[in-house]
Amino acid sequence: MTANEHALALFDKGFKVFPIHQNGKKPAFDGWQNWAENSTRENVWHYGLEHPNTNWGVYCGASKLTILDLDVKRAEANGIESLKGLLNAVNIPALKTYTVKTPSGGYHLYFSGEYRTSAGALGLGIDTRGVGGYVIAPGSVISGVTYTVSQDAPIVPLPEPLVQLLAKQAPKVLDDEDLVLEGERNDTLASLAGSMRSRGMGYESILAALQAVNDHQLADPLPDTEVTTIAASVARYAPEHAVAASDFLEAPKIWATKASEIKPSSIKPRDWLMDRRYIGGHISVVIAPGGIGKSILTMLDAVAIATGKPLTGFNVVKPAPVWIYNTEDPSDELKRRMVALALHHAIPLTELENVFLTSGREIPLILAKAGRDGIAINKNAIDSIVAYIKYNKIRVMLADPFVRTHEVSENDNMQIDKVVWVFQRIADRTGCAIGVVHHARKAGAGGKVDMDSARGASALVNAARVAHVLQTMGETDATRFGVGHVNRSWYMRLDNAKANLQPPANTAHWFRKVSVDLPNGDAVGVIECADLVDCTAEKASEEFIADARDIATVLTKYVKPGSKIKALDAWIMLAGAIPHLADLSDKRGRIRLNSLIQSGKCETDTCRISYLAEGTDDRPRHWFTCEAKPEMDFLT
Repeated sequence: MTANEHALALFDKGFKVFPIHQNGKKPAFDGWQNWAENSTRENVWHYGLEHPNTNWGVYCGASKLTILDLDVKRAEANGIESLKGLLNAVNIPALKTYTVKTPSGGYHLYFSGEYRTSAGALGLGIDTRGVGGYVIAPGSVISGVTYTVSQDAPIVPLPEPLVQLLAKQAPKVLDDEDLVLEGERNDTLASLAGSMRSRGMGYESILAALQAVNDHQLADPLPDTEVTTIAASVARYAPEHAVAASDFLEAPKIWATKASEIKPSSIKPRDWLMDRRYIGGHISVVIAPGGIGKSILTMLDAVAIATGKPLTGFNVVKPAPVWIYNTEDPSDELKRRMVALALHHAIPLTELENVFLTSGREIPLILAKAGRDGIAINKNAIDSIVAYIKYNKIRVMLADPFVRTHEVSENDNMQIDKVVWVFQRIADRTGCAIGVVHHARKAGAGGKVDMDSARGASALVNAARVAHVLQTMGETDATRFGVGHVNRSWYMRLDNAKANLQPPANTAHWFRKVSVDLPNGDAVGVIECADLVDCTAEKASEEFIADARDIATVLTKYVKPGSKIKALDAWIMLAGAIPHLADLSDKRGRIRLNSLIQSGKCETDTCRISYLAEGTDDRPRHWFTCEAKPEMDFLT
C-alpha cells in the first residue's frame, strides 16, 4: 500500500491523519492540528491525489492513541532492549498490538487510550506519543526506506503497569523549587518553550517538557489543550527567531515615519478586487435580515470575482481565486446553489476552478471562544486558514455568517473585537480581502435596514472598511418601479452603508430572485441584476411608450386575454420580432423587457400585458399575463 492508501485506511479506523513533507518528518503546513481534527475522508483523498508522494502523520491524542516509540539509533539507549527489560520487570510476556517498523529499525507500537507525550519516561530509547504528539504513518518514505506494518494486529489498551509507571514519572524541568502560581503560568511555559526552541529542540520535546512542568510545578495546572497550543506556537519559529513571550510574537520595535519624509510616488494604490466591495487586506461586511438572499449574493460575488464578469453590477478590478466558507449550510446545498448560478448565468463549471467551497457543517470554523480565563484564540485554525489561502493563492475569503465563526457573546464589544482581530490578522498575513456576512438585528427608522441594524455589538461594523446592507424592496420603491405590492418580495436592494476607503455611491444596486431547475429535478433560487426603470420619470417618454406598445402588439397576437406566458419564452419571441430589442444582449434585453412590462404601459387598444410572480422565495416563477381592458371585457 502507498502512503496515501495507508492514510485512508487509518482514517477509516477513526484516526486523525495529516500531511507530512515529502521525504520528511515535519508537518506540511502550519495548523496541521486543526486540519487533522476536522478533515473529512474526501479531504484526505484529494490531498493525496494532488500530492502523490507526500508522507502522512497520525495525530495521536486526537485519535485517542498512545504510541510507544522505540528508538535504536544509539547503542546505549536501545529502545527495544529497554522495553524487553521493562516487560520482564512488570511480568508482561509480550505486546501484541498494531506495530509499524521505522526506516531506522525502530518500532511504533499503537495502543488505545490518551496519555501524555514523554521522552524517556519508560526507559532509555522509549518515548511515548500521546496528547499533542504525532508519529509518521505507515507507507511514508524517508531516504528511500518505507515505514512498514510489521504486526497488523488489533490495537489494544496500554497495559496497566505501563500506565501506572508513566503516571509516576515526574521529570523536573525548572530549577526553582517553588510552585508557579496562577497569573504566571502562561508566561512561565512560554518562556521555557522559547528557550528550548532557541536551542534547536523540536515540538514534541518542548511539549513533553511543558507537560511535565504543568503537571508537577504549577500550583493550578493549565488544560492540556492550552499546553499543546503553547508548544505548537513556539515550535513554528526557526530556532534563531524563537522568543520567550506569552503571546508567541516577537516584541515590536517602536518607530514612526515623519510626514515630511513621505514620498507620494512610493505609496501603493489600494488593492481593490471588486470596486466598492472588496479590497485586499481589509474586512467588508454585508448586513441583512435572515432568509433574504445574502448567501446567494455572496456566492454570486465569488463567481463574479473568479471569472472577472460584473455579475453583481460592480466592476471586477482583479479577477482572482475566491474561498466561500459557509458556516451553516451542508456541502450539497452549496453545490446546488453553485450549479444553479452557473446555469443561470451561462458559465461552464469548468470556468469556476478558482471558486473554493467549504461547509462549516463538515469542517467547523471556530476562531475564538469565551472561557473562564477570557477569550481563547484558535491559533491552529488561523494558521490552517492562512496556509490554505497562501497555497491556493486565494485573494478573497467570504465567511457566511459571522455568528457561526466564534463562541463569544455577540453583544460584548470587547469579545467581538477579538474575533474581528482574528479576521484582520488573517487579512494582514495573506493580503486577502475578507468578506463577512452578518445578520440584521432590527429594522431602522421607517422599517429600513441600515448600518445600525447589525445584530449584536458594533465592533464588527466599526472595524469594517466597507459595509453594505441588503433588504427587500419597500412599498415606495415598488410603486416607483412599477413592480407592485405582491411582487416586491422578489426584489432586493444593496446599499452602501459605509465606505471608509471610498466615497459612498448615491444609487442602490437592485437584484431579482429567479428559480433555476437543476438536472436532478431540484429547483434552486438564484439572483440576477435587475435594471429597474423609474416609471415616474420615464413612463411619459415617447420612446418608452412606443416600446411598450410594440411589445403589447406582438404578445397579444399569441397570448389571448386571460392566459399567460413564461417571461423567458416572451423574450425569445420578442427578440425575433422587435429589431432594437434583439440588438441588446440577452440579459440586458430581458431586463429592459421586464421594466417595460412592469411599467403598466404595455397595452393595445383592447388588452394590457402585466407582470405576475408566483411560487416561493426559493422557487420564483415569472410570467406575463394578458388581460382585457375593463371596457373590452367581453373579449374574455
